Amino acid sequence: MFKDTDISESYQQAITEFEAQKDEIEKLMTTDWKKAAEKLEKLQINQLTRQTPVETIYDLIAYLHTNNQRLLENKYTWTKRRDSDGGLVGVGFFDSGGAGLGGWAPGNSDASVGVSFSRSL
Repeated sequence: MFKDTDISESYQQAITEFEAQKDEIEKLMTTDWKKAAEKLEKLQINQLTRQTPVETIYDLIAYLHTNNQRLLENKYTWTKRRDSDGGLVGVGFFDSGGAGLGGWAPGNSDASVGVSFSRSL
């Protein structure tokens, strides 16, 4: 993402914050996944790079109308928000029936969950 460019101060601070909290978050994923999700949601790196659920849906619709092609037909992307149960909100599987929304515990792994960066440098 930062190939051949300097990392901005805000991104460097966000990376440093993540590195400082990484071990604690990893432990929480096995003992208190809701607390881990809360910490992940608040990380500056997530706030800088991930979209809100509504931003993701807007972009999916705009891209479809502009390019006549669907994005995230077979994938979910995590957003920077949590659902009412504490899980990280995923948006995707955007097909003719609409888009899917779901909550994910941060320790869960699935081939259908990925990352879509939302911000340019």
